[in-house]
Amino acid sequence: MLALAATFVGFSAFKYTNKDKGTFESPQWYTVTVDNPSLPQDISNLRIINAADEPEEGTGDFCATDNSLDTCMVRINTENLSGPSDIENLTIQQAQSAGAPVLPQAGGDGYARSIE
Repeated sequence: MLALAATFVGFSAFKYTNKDKGTFESPQWYTVTVDNPSLPQDISNLRIINAADEPEEGTGDFCATDNSLDTCMVRINTENLSGPSDIENLTIQQAQSAGAPVLPQAGGDGYARSIE
């Protein structure tokens, strides 16, 4: 009976710790903006704005995985972060240096681009 109570307390503490740590899904998509229009695809020029829902696959949507113009979203490996906002306002290059690299999805490169 004592072992059962200890197991319950152990699992409860684990759930509490995870909740406090701010666990979230990894990888995470983020919207990005271009700092300098003359270097739109340079990772030192793409600034992470905020966490976002997954973009549309294919082409045609304003920001989708198979469009070909300026990068509008990026998929980041967030396993080493304590929360999704840890890399907000950093460039993709700075995020990679902080241990949050771009994580390509199957059949893609980890970026979504605009059609305009």
